[in-house]
Amino acid sequence: MKLTEAKLRELILEVMEDEESLSPEELGKILSLLKNTDEDFQDQGLNMAALLVPKELELAEQQAGLLDRLSEECYNQDGGYNPSKESCKKMWIALKKRDKEIEDQVWEMYKEVYYSLAADGVEGKISDPEHLAVFQQFYGPNGLKWKKLEETYYKQRKKDSTTQSLVAVDLEIDDEISRWGKRTYRYSWAIQDTKRWGLFQANVGKLRRGNVATTLAAILEKQLWN
Repeated sequence: MKLTEAKLRELILEVMEDEESLSPEELGKILSLLKNTDEDFQDQGLNMAALLVPKELELAEQQAGLLDRLSEECYNQDGGYNPSKESCKKMWIALKKRDKEIEDQVWEMYKEVYYSLAADGVEGKISDPEHLAVFQQFYGPNGLKWKKLEETYYKQRKKDSTTQSLVAVDLEIDDEISRWGKRTYRYSWAIQDTKRWGLFQANVGKLRRGNVATTLAAILEKQLWN
């Protein structure tokens, strides 16, 4: 549910009454808006940030779009991609840093996709009751496989990008599903054909590129945990 303009104004005034720095709870309110994949929520977070954390917002505006600019210079200027080219080196450094900033959020988004797929049986594609029960037991909320999959994801993250690390998780899930019976590997295809899966991939791509909202969220999270 989106915040109404009146409610947003109420939250801002509530925070501004406190003369001291923002509390973790107040930062959390802004972060919950900035990290939402809905751009309307992000805009609300930016409106709050403009009044409450203007310096951090200015820094985020300066940093936003850095990866796009470096990618353009790396791939499309001075002879194209070359790993020894300075812009390409900077691009990979910036991308590695960005992946670290978003790795937890990406993992939570990934699990949420599977929770929703477990709830409706991959949009009804898992019609076998026994298979559906196992899928929900393994990959729904509090699913039995998530602890092991999380270990795989973060272990892979030590050397690979967020997207490459998710591929390792996908392969584990595919391997598990393929054992359930004849032609159950088709469930994996069905998952990747859903609109939710496509939207998830698009949102991860946006997070990796970064915009003002997600960049500001990364800056504020450092304050929250320091």
